[in-house]
Amino acid sequence: MNINTKTFRERNDLAEDPNTYEDDLRELAQDIDWGIRLQVACNPSTPSAVLQDLARRSYKDTEDKDEMRYYVAGNPNTPKDILYELSKDANNTDARVKVADNTSTPSTLLRDLAKDPAWEVRSSVGANLNTSIKVLYKLATDENSLVRNNVAANINSSSKILVVILEHEKNLKDPDKFIIKELYFHSKLPHIAKVIIETLFGDWVL
Repeated sequence: MNINTKTFRERNDLAEDPNTYEDDLRELAQDIDWGIRLQVACNPSTPSAVLQDLARRSYKDTEDKDEMRYYVAGNPNTPKDILYELSKDANNTDARVKVADNTSTPSTLLRDLAKDPAWEVRSSVGANLNTSIKVLYKLATDENSLVRNNVAANINSSSKILVVILEHEKNLKDPDKFIIKELYFHSKLPHIAKVIIETLFGDWVL
């Protein structure tokens, strides 16, 4: 296909379409239009080598570099070494969040991201289904309520983790209503814990 003969709209549609041929996506990754190159970075069919190039390519504008790396970080085809590189980008919290969100991010990398100073990153780790039980356990008492909420909502959280979260909330001056509700409706919460929630927070769940 001769991409150069296509209109902007046609090239943009191709860049978005997961059924676009890999060779066409490679060519679109060099497109003169910035928006089309970003669409290529988002496309789940974009080859790993192209995503690597987009992440490491030199950009005149730091904001452009950060935006491109953000989209590459969220692509399930992004190579593991690039995900690792992006997870260490101290100046791009958004990219680290996307790595923590990525369904292809390995549990070993999520373990490192669970220590990130940004709560947004830790929150995404808490929601990721690749996060290990050990890491979920550590995040169960995180200082940020949104982190704890995502652990409470994670279908992989064990009954022990859910009870730990409940005990943590019970001891707070202002327990989080949304966390209590996530716990109550989690399929792995022990029956006795449900009774405790009904007794202490019945107005929130009944």
